[in-house]
Amino acid sequence: MKSALRLSRAARRAISAAVLLLGAAAAPSRAEAPPAGLSLLDGSDVGSILEIARQFGSAERSQDYAGNPMLRGRAGGLFYLVVFQDCYRGPCGSMQMRSSWLGDRESVPSPEALATWNLLSRFCKASLFGSSTMLMMDVSLTGGVSRRNVESNFDLWTSCLKSFETQVIVSGAGTWRI
Repeated sequence: MKSALRLSRAARRAISAAVLLLGAAAAPSRAEAPPAGLSLLDGSDVGSILEIARQFGSAERSQDYAGNPMLRGRAGGLFYLVVFQDCYRGPCGSMQMRSSWLGDRESVPSPEALATWNLLSRFCKASLFGSSTMLMMDVSLTGGVSRRNVESNFDLWTSCLKSFETQVIVSGAGTWRI
């Protein structure tokens, strides 16, 4: 049995448009203002991010080969960089924290050790580049993030640095110590 209700093409279009408008009105806006009293940091707030980095050790502002902002830091005796990326349209959209260890071919961690690290480490990832081992962590700044979020990411980064140094680098190439 067929339905007795038949809508004209114009009526179906009007209903479709109304549903789309209601859906758009109910969806959260990407440009929502932060709650009162909460200021957000983005890629234009390199000075504020530098202050946060200094809570975890020494840090200074620099720039990369393209003129983008960069931080050079040291936490727990380990050197790292914070490279600001996606800077071609306004404030930089992200930052990548990275550190590397140089060694001869015999002292480089095995691919298996790095694969195990990458499997167990949720936020920080390791790679081999010739005879150097690199640890990296990406942080999105698009749309702004709270100061607490940036502090939390630096805390996580310094924890990853220490863990990677002791569990992969110091424990010896090719061995994994948990």
